[in-house]
Amino acid sequence: DTDTDTDTDTDTDTDTDTGPTSSPDLWFYLATNLQVAENVTEAKALIERASQAGYTGMVLADFKLHMLNDDELAKWYPDYLAEVLAHAAENELDVLPSTFPFGYSEGILRADPNLAEGQAVIDVPFQVAEDGSTLTHNPSWQGMPGGDFETHDGTSFTEWSWQDDAGVRTVVDSTVAFDGTTSARIDAGSGNARLMQYLDVSPHRQVHVRFYLKTESFSSSWFNAMLYDTVSGRTLSYPSFEVNSTQDWTRYDFVANTAESTNTGFYIGAWTDSSGTAWLDGITVEEIALVNLVQRVGAPMEMVDGYGKVLKEGVDVAEIEDLLGGVDGNFDDYHTPPDITLPSGSSLGPGDEITIDYYAVAPIYSYQVGACLVAEGTHTWMANTLEALDREIPDSPGFLLAYDEMRHMGTCAGCKATGLTPGELLAWHVGEANQMVLDTRPDADIYLWSDMFDPHHNATEDYYLVEGDLGGSWEGLVDENIIMNWHAQDPDSLAHFSDLGLRQVIAGYYDSGDGTASATLDLTAAGGNDGIVGYMYTTWHSDYDQLEAYAQTVLAGL
Repeated sequence: DTDTDTDTDTDTDTDTDTGPTSSPDLWFYLATNLQVAENVTEAKALIERASQAGYTGMVLADFKLHMLNDDELAKWYPDYLAEVLAHAAENELDVLPSTFPFGYSEGILRADPNLAEGQAVIDVPFQVAEDGSTLTHNPSWQGMPGGDFETHDGTSFTEWSWQDDAGVRTVVDSTVAFDGTTSARIDAGSGNARLMQYLDVSPHRQVHVRFYLKTESFSSSWFNAMLYDTVSGRTLSYPSFEVNSTQDWTRYDFVANTAESTNTGFYIGAWTDSSGTAWLDGITVEEIALVNLVQRVGAPMEMVDGYGKVLKEGVDVAEIEDLLGGVDGNFDDYHTPPDITLPSGSSLGPGDEITIDYYAVAPIYSYQVGACLVAEGTHTWMANTLEALDREIPDSPGFLLAYDEMRHMGTCAGCKATGLTPGELLAWHVGEANQMVLDTRPDADIYLWSDMFDPHHNATEDYYLVEGDLGGSWEGLVDENIIMNWHAQDPDSLAHFSDLGLRQVIAGYYDSGDGTASATLDLTAAGGNDGIVGYMYTTWHSDYDQLEAYAQTVLAGL
């Protein structure tokens, strides 16, 4: 039971009572796929270990819980789930399902990829091909020069704006090249080894970056390629790249939105020290269109010809659909854009120019995409999923609503039409979610990750691709909310939720080891132990070696 005793202590003993009013819950976090028989066996064994170690509950994070209404879910899954739930009950462990995956929204987007939160792409020029049958993208700028590294003067690449430690860390290499005769070589050493160009671009356009990388015994704590707005300093892209220590020439691609930027900086190379050798070549940065296109009421497409006439899909232009974007709810960094054809009877002819406004997704770290908070389909998915969870896991004490690292928000037309800041939008949405849960199960405890409701963590201004300030997101929280605080090492974070009168669980995201950090936290800012109703062993790598040690250390510390 996570309720704390709020009765006034009438004991006349003047000694300070620093102990908890009731024994706190002890959770562990299980990310698994219970559609696989082997995982069911492992989950049951883990439940037994946890129960013997003193745990009281398990957070069940299974992607298949997002698919309970999906015809593609294996027919045996409900039986496997019931088997694990029954085993947990036998071992006196509560099971708390994780749902409403806002931030990492593949579970929602699997039902409809067009529910993704897209960024606006505006006034993209196209022209009808000479044969009159297709539309061709007509970029507004010619792309980045110098990406072939053929133009250089001694130790410097003359078409680049600057490079780190020219001739020492970034080197002209005329013996190794992907194409042509020259490449840029990154040699081992201390400090940054990057190349950079300033680029004049059009705002609200998609930009495609491509480069080739060869390595030999190369290691760097952070190799990256990125775009940023040179005026605001805001990062515009968040790709990630899998780089092997030794590899032959390998191609990498990603697409970013220029947002408000008219001048961007393009960085590529190694941040901080590196060892071994890497070569760069064949770099292109150019405008592109219609990659990871999304379309819905709140993310409309609009086409206008040179005379200002609004064109119609299916009449003037054939229906446009990006069949390679959002497959099974997953968006990628880059793929070939969809072709645009003209149907018979189109009002457009050879050479005609049009512009297209649309919305497109830019994944974070190559895979993460958030769902739109205001789309009707999102709320339908939430209601249907909650109903299924209530049916399949009727004895759970509540739900963990997985609002977490929400890096896409407030960019689509539907969100902007609300007139709300991102913080106000999130407050409204979590309020709706809370009410939805309480309408379904009035006695439920509703757990939430802390980060998106914490001004000392992620509830800040211009967070990743969020447009605006996330401040005030916590206004949508209610008394039934229990905060899984994975930033508890910061006293300000503990105090923030304590001041809101909310109960907290110390979620050991930064302490998935033996529990020492969790057990020795100064909880004064959280109102002492009374404000803490539980602890959670959190590991994202299926490493449960220290499950028992965590429990022993935390319980001993209490």
